[in-house]
Amino acid sequence: MSLWNAVGFSMLQARKVNLRKIAEPLAVLNGNETTTIRCGHDAKEDAMAQAPLASKGNYLHIYDFRVQKGCEHEFIKLFEEFDYSDGNPMHKSSAQVKDGVLCRDTEDPQRFFLIAEWSDIEEHARIRRILANEIKPEFIKYIEGGKFIPKYVEVVSSTPDDILQKAGAG
Repeated sequence: MSLWNAVGFSMLQARKVNLRKIAEPLAVLNGNETTTIRCGHDAKEDAMAQAPLASKGNYLHIYDFRVQKGCEHEFIKLFEEFDYSDGNPMHKSSAQVKDGVLCRDTEDPQRFFLIAEWSDIEEHARIRRILANEIKPEFIKYIEGGKFIPKYVEVVSSTPDDILQKAGAG
C-alpha cells in the first residue's frame, strides 16, 4: 500500500466511515493521483459458509412474537438472564442440537423470533410445557398476548459436508 493509500485509508477510518458498508470501489483524490479502495469485500466473502444453519432430519422451533412497546430492552435483559441461567431446562436436554438465537425484526423493533435446532420436537414440546406451567419465566410478561408457542419445521435439505469441504478447499 502506498503512503497515500495508507493515509487516505486512515483518514476514512478516523472519520468512522464503515468501509464494509460501501458496496462500490471508493476513489480517493490527492492532487493528480487517484487511489481506489475496494470496500465491503474480502476473499472470505467469496467463500461458501462452512456450516449449515441446521442439519437435514432435525427440526427448528421458530417462535414468532411481539413484545409490548417500550419494553423491548427489559424483555431482552430478562430473556438473557433466564436463558443463560442454570434454571433453563432447555439447555439440559440432549435433544437440543444447537442453542437458540433470539432475533429482532429490523423493520419492527417489537417483533422477535427465537430459533433453535432440535433432534426431537416432542422433547422440546414436553420441556416447553414445564416452562409454561411450572417455571413461568419473567420475560413472558412482556410478550403481547402472553402466548409463547413455537412453530416447528423440519429441516428437509442442508448442504452435505463433502460439498462444504470442497467449497472450503477451493
